[in-house]
Amino acid sequence: MEAATTLTGAVVVLAVGFVRLDWSRLGDYAILVASLLGGSVLAAMGRMDQIWFAYAGYLFFRMSYQLLMTVASFEIAKRIERDAFGLVFGINTWSDNGQNPSPKLLK
Repeated sequence: MEAATTLTGAVVVLAVGFVRLDWSRLGDYAILVASLLGGSVLAAMGRMDQIWFAYAGYLFFRMSYQLLMTVASFEIAKRIERDAFGLVFGINTWSDNGQNPSPKLLK
């Protein structure tokens, strides 16, 4: 399932790359819509008994998350100085790696 969500996320990000939108103007609305849809899908997944709906909901949720993270990273990269790329994305990667093992430590 992880491979399928990664593949569909990559395909959607690639497709959105060809769409000409002003993300600085429409980005907040895109985040709002994707968050509302994602939250609705997660709530519906918790109430449904069908496993296929859970898989489809997870696929949609991961795909939309990967899309929004890519768009957000692109918008950040457009607005910062060239010398700060390593700092900004290094801090993001470091914080992600720092939070990743924390659930494993709690077991």
